Amino acid sequence: MSNKIKERDYFFDNLRFIFILLVVVAHFISPLSNIYTIKFLYRYIYIFHMPGMIFISGYFAKSSVKDGKLIKNKVFNFIMLYIIFQIIFTLINSGKFSIYHAQSGLWYLQIIIIYSLLLPLLSRAKTLPMIILSIILGLLVGFDSSAGHVASLQRILVFLPFYMIGYYCNKNNIEKLFNKKYMIIGIIVFLAIGYLQYRYMNVFKYSLNLSTGRYSYIALKISNIKGLISRMIWYIISILMIASLITITPRNKMIFSKFGSRTLQVFLLHLPLVVLVRKTNLYVYLKSISQVNATVIILIFSIVVTIILSLKIFSYPFNYLMNIKFKHFLKGENEL
Repeated sequence: MSNKIKERDYFFDNLRFIFILLVVVAHFISPLSNIYTIKFLYRYIYIFHMPGMIFISGYFAKSSVKDGKLIKNKVFNFIMLYIIFQIIFTLINSGKFSIYHAQSGLWYLQIIIIYSLLLPLLSRAKTLPMIILSIILGLLVGFDSSAGHVASLQRILVFLPFYMIGYYCNKNNIEKLFNKKYMIIGIIVFLAIGYLQYRYMNVFKYSLNLSTGRYSYIALKISNIKGLISRMIWYIISILMIASLITITPRNKMIFSKFGSRTLQVFLLHLPLVVLVRKTNLYVYLKSISQVNATVIILIFSIVVTIILSLKIFSYPFNYLMNIKFKHFLKGENEL
């Protein structure tokens, strides 16, 4: 037996940290989206940050299925986390508790649970037909204005292509992008899309709502045909940006690499913090100072929050909750 310890894949730690940082930044800067530079940054991040998070979730979902059967305990852990944070948000907002209507960013956890439950079926499908089918479903659900927010049905189908691409993607596919040529292309893609977004931001007024995945084409106040074409373009751009980010993400251990394995705690803990911060006078103050200073302050604040919530001390309750074994309910663990 080899005594060598398997080296940690710092690339994915780095990639996950970058995406969770983008998520935190997007949530904290949104109240200042009347500032043009922040409006640009906000819309730019929204093009690909959640598709990227879901892509990564799909990539690591392979470990949730064994011999075509779902390992159910992890799903129960996610359901427990979802319920706990739904209760927390209900208390913060003095609202009514609901299982179906996900509060704030908990829709992400909700759709990951749904995808996990569907994995035994999805894992048996052939790669290309399944990806094509998921794209078709994501495009067609935009025609249905009744899909709404219940159980995040609209988002489940809209973001499904990113999950499936991540699920079917393997390490060799990723490593093919570790090429200087692709890195240069990735940088060009980021700059080009950033320039177009900044230059023509007011032309694509519905692009932000389109990229949230929560609205039908009618709700976006565009025709079904225009909505379908726009969503297809968004799919292409998002995939290009995820691939581009992969090409430029460091593969070596970085100062922030250790935080990349703790993105779940950052995601869930920053959500109630966003709600609480918005109830303070912070944004009133930021709107009263120069746009440059407001932008710098909120970006530094977002980075600091991400780092603090990534600290190991916050990982203990999450590690405990994610390692609870539901033995009583899971006697036939691999049967689903």
